[in-house]
Amino acid sequence: MTGIKIYGRDSFKEIPPDVQRTLQSLKDYGFGHGSEEFRHASDHLQIARLMKQAPCSPFTIVIEEELLDPSHFWDKRYVKITTEQIVSELDEIVLRYFERETNARMAKFLEHDRDAEKRYFRKLLKEYYPQAKRILRDQYREFYPRAWKKKFTMEKISKPRKKRHKERIYAIPEPLNYWDSRNSYQQYFAVPEHKVLWQGGGGSSGQRETQSKFGFAFGLFNQIQAIPSHIFVYDKDNVLRYVDTLEKLCLAPTDMGSNYHLNHEEMRQLLRDTLRVERGSILEPIRAIEVRPFFENGSKVSLLY
Repeated sequence: MTGIKIYGRDSFKEIPPDVQRTLQSLKDYGFGHGSEEFRHASDHLQIARLMKQAPCSPFTIVIEEELLDPSHFWDKRYVKITTEQIVSELDEIVLRYFERETNARMAKFLEHDRDAEKRYFRKLLKEYYPQAKRILRDQYREFYPRAWKKKFTMEKISKPRKKRHKERIYAIPEPLNYWDSRNSYQQYFAVPEHKVLWQGGGGSSGQRETQSKFGFAFGLFNQIQAIPSHIFVYDKDNVLRYVDTLEKLCLAPTDMGSNYHLNHEEMRQLLRDTLRVERGSILEPIRAIEVRPFFENGSKVSLLY
C-alpha cells in the first residue's frame, strides 16, 4: 500500500464471522506468557528471531476507543456504578491540614498501646475539629458567598459521605475487555502457535515499552512475512465496530519509541513496510480512521465508505 486509506464513520460495521472467531480464540491465550524463550526475550531482535525459528502466523489487533457518550454516564447498561463511604468534610480537613501532627501523636501512642477499635484515633481527630471548622467555614464563604450560612451546618460537615465511582463496561471478548482506562487505544500482538498475547498502549511505561518493543519486532518479521492487522473502534455506545483487516502490519504510532528508544534511522529501517493508524482528536467521536505508510512522502488518498 503506497497511498492513504480513509475509512469514514459510516463504513464501520459489524464484525465478520471469521474475525469474530479470531477474537473468541484469544480467551485461550496467556498475556505475556508462552515459552521460556519469549518470556526472557529482552529486545525486539530476540523476539523477531524466535518467531523466525519455527513456522508461525502472528497477527495484531488495534482498538481505538471513543469516549463514552454523556447520555450513558449513569446508565448501568454502560457503566458499573459502585458506592464508597468516605470520611466527613470535617475529618478530611483534619487529615489534610494536620496530617504531620496527628501522625506523630498516633505513632507515639502506638509505641505503648493498641488502638484496634480506633478509639484513640477518633478522639485525636476531634481535638482538631475547632481549627478544621474555621478552615471549612472560610472555604464555604469563598465558594458560596450568598448561601454559605444555609449550607454550612455542623450536621452536614460532620456526616460521613458517600462517593460514587463509575467504571465503563467493555463489551469485548476476553481478554481484550481488560481495558486500562488511561488508554485511548490498545494494540495487541499475538502469536497463535505459542498462544501468547502482549498488550501495548500509552497508559503506563510498561505498556509504552511493549508497544515499542513488539511493534519493532513485528515490523522486522513483517519484512519477510506479512502480518495481518485487524482494526476496530470501540464506540461511544460501547459497541465494538469493525473497520478492516489489513494484509500487513499496522501500528498505533503515538507511543512507538517511548520507553524503548531506537534512533530515527533504525526506526525507519524496521518500519519501512509497516502502516500506521490514526483517528483524530481523542476528545471527539471518531469521524474517520486513516491508514497510511508509517513513514510517507506524498501519498495518494483512497476514500473507503
